[in-house]
Amino acid sequence: MPRPLQSAHHAPAASTGESAGAGSGEKQSSRRDRVGVEVREVTASKQGAAPPPRRSVVIPNLNSPLLHRTLEALAAQGAPGADTEVLVVGRDAPGQVPRDGSVRFLETAEPVNPATARNLGVAAAGGRSYYFTDADCAPQPGWLDHLERALEGEDGTGNEGDSETPRVAGGAVLFPMKSSSMDSIPMGSSPMDSGPRDSGLWALADNIASFHELLPDRPAETSSEGPLGSLNLAVNAAGWSRVGPFDEELTTSEDFDWVLRARAAGVPTAFVPEAIVEHAAVRENRAALEGHAAWYGRHFLDFCDRHPALWGTGPTWASRRRLAATAGLKSWWSALQIFRRHPMLRSSWRTLPAVVLFKRAWYREVLASWRRREQGQEQEQRPPGQEQAQKRDEAVPR
Repeated sequence: MPRPLQSAHHAPAASTGESAGAGSGEKQSSRRDRVGVEVREVTASKQGAAPPPRRSVVIPNLNSPLLHRTLEALAAQGAPGADTEVLVVGRDAPGQVPRDGSVRFLETAEPVNPATARNLGVAAAGGRSYYFTDADCAPQPGWLDHLERALEGEDGTGNEGDSETPRVAGGAVLFPMKSSSMDSIPMGSSPMDSGPRDSGLWALADNIASFHELLPDRPAETSSEGPLGSLNLAVNAAGWSRVGPFDEELTTSEDFDWVLRARAAGVPTAFVPEAIVEHAAVRENRAALEGHAAWYGRHFLDFCDRHPALWGTGPTWASRRRLAATAGLKSWWSALQIFRRHPMLRSSWRTLPAVVLFKRAWYREVLASWRRREQGQEQEQRPPGQEQAQKRDEAVPR
């Protein structure tokens, strides 16, 4: 029987339950995490024992067809290597994780959300610092080294830091931009994504709406109060022990929740604009863009429940009806502000209406979930039997 995997805030976890695997030389170990998710580590058998790594890169994966780009970008930085391990956690139907033992593959018996995958990765990691990116991202040259220096507390003046003080660092996000040909893309058309470094209108608009706050034009900060994203995030072991694992009950914004908990625990959260990952162009049409925005909006109030003081405090959030009346104007205003604050995006101005559509879809789902909550509260507040009595009254002929 598989043994429980160590809780995600305890690292590293010991390998357990080895069994002979299918195929030549594969080693597979099964275990369960603290919430009962069965995990099987699939690696190739190697001779001898290697010293523990200094750094562990953790990549959640749910059958991404782009994972090879992530792994190729890490390999160009020497990861995996003598002091760095790479762990992919989740599912890999396309078979993009190499089975030669260079990358540790923790295969889950069922799909898990990114928070669970990251927690499982840290629990199994052997390093003393953990670096998170996503399976549709390509870390750019120097990514690991820039984040590691921030975790060690180096201040840019040559003074060495330490690895015992709890620290968190996040980096910047770029994405494919087809600025030179944006004028030739008619509004409302499907994107013209011809390669990994090209972006159509819908994919570019989705990336702008999602990641504008993480662009590398943002100044470096040793203790930031701005957003950091789990697609480009690092924490040392001391920081992980203090903050704890990602909240696996949050469907979205679990990374923002984790960063806010880190700050509440007194852990400095640095922003390092030189540490860059490129997020792929993945939304192929309007439906995909609006679906992505709606997914975030649908779960936004769950995040607000954990951080009520941060959101919904302005006058337009005083009631659902007031927000509904202003959502259209707010969508246009916030989209315009993105291009005003980031001159590097202005050559892609043709995406503005699509960014507005993203915002409107987000508000639409926030309002829908707000209404469902109000209806649920009304049901809870009704005295026992009132609903049945109302139905009987409505059935009586008048």
